[in-house]
Amino acid sequence: MRMKWTDEYLQWDPDEWDGIYNITLHCNDIWRPDLTLVQNLHKDGISIDETYVNIQHTGSVDWLFPAISTSACKINIMYFPYDIQECNLTYYPWSLVNSQMRLFALTDDDALQERYVRNGIWRLTRFLPSNDSVQYKCCQDPFDRVVYTLTFARETAFFSTNIVIPAVFLTILMLIGFWLHPDSGEKITFTVTNLLALILFQQLVAEFMPPIGEPRSIIVTCFFILITLSVCSVILTVIVLHVYHKDVVSRPPSWAFWLLRIFIHSNAEGKMSDYYKYLEAKQCERRYSTIQYICDTVQLATVLDNKPPSSSDSAGESSSLREGSIDFKALKMRSPMELTNGFMWKQLAHGIDRAFGTILSACMLGCGIYAVVSFSQAPKG
Repeated sequence: MRMKWTDEYLQWDPDEWDGIYNITLHCNDIWRPDLTLVQNLHKDGISIDETYVNIQHTGSVDWLFPAISTSACKINIMYFPYDIQECNLTYYPWSLVNSQMRLFALTDDDALQERYVRNGIWRLTRFLPSNDSVQYKCCQDPFDRVVYTLTFARETAFFSTNIVIPAVFLTILMLIGFWLHPDSGEKITFTVTNLLALILFQQLVAEFMPPIGEPRSIIVTCFFILITLSVCSVILTVIVLHVYHKDVVSRPPSWAFWLLRIFIHSNAEGKMSDYYKYLEAKQCERRYSTIQYICDTVQLATVLDNKPPSSSDSAGESSSLREGSIDFKALKMRSPMELTNGFMWKQLAHGIDRAFGTILSACMLGCGIYAVVSFSQAPKG
């Protein structure tokens, strides 16, 4: 640190003192300004015991001494890890008002040089000194103060490659989980693993951030949304698997018509509609066996386009079956009604799976748009 001031009590005529124009004295032998750092956290930050001052015959005093200052700075984590922080170092005299001592910031090249050792986390982008005066209720005259504003920009390469980009990949994998077939056996394991990975990355982000409640960080909000969507994907996957392996004794509900028409195929609704007509006709025949004209009977072969549901229309169920296998024999023992019920439940499970995937895709797209728009408003360093 460097301080310069003029002391009228330290002026002399060099001709009267054998041409001596300057002298060097110990700092404790003369008067020194009682400067204080407002944001200081350490009282022993200035080492002045073994320092000296250079005094000119005009009374100009130049004092250079080592100083280590630990100051507090308010952090705004809203745009973490693409944030820019401003820290102020405010110096002012503790007991002298501006009528007794004026305080100004040096503006020469030596005072404005930006000597900063980069530590891999922050980089100094601006160093700006300013003069100011503040009035306190205790005193009639204001106090002069010097404020140094340091602007730091965070190094984002580490956070982008280790947190942001992997989180984007995990988000994509969350959507890919809805493409897995329920018969694969790894659908629920895949979604749970993805959820645990997102929670791990959220904890990693929390380690680099101070525990500040406001303002809320954008990336923390995005991670919270992604973890919520990942939990929903696990729950929805369980629902899909439950529907896919539904008991063949029961039949799908009637609201499955429009779901299959939107997410599977328009013909699927026609098949299920014909299937329900067939069931109603069978119930009608059992109730009114003597009144044949009441029942508009629909044959099961017509419902399935003259093909049993164990063929290629049963969502790939029979593609792995071979003549003589245990599954093939069990399939032959099922009644046509059970085969049709199983086929309809599997089609409904595929429709629900695609519907849930579409809804989560829209939510993740909204989360991505929110993050891009929010980070685009961050201050530029």
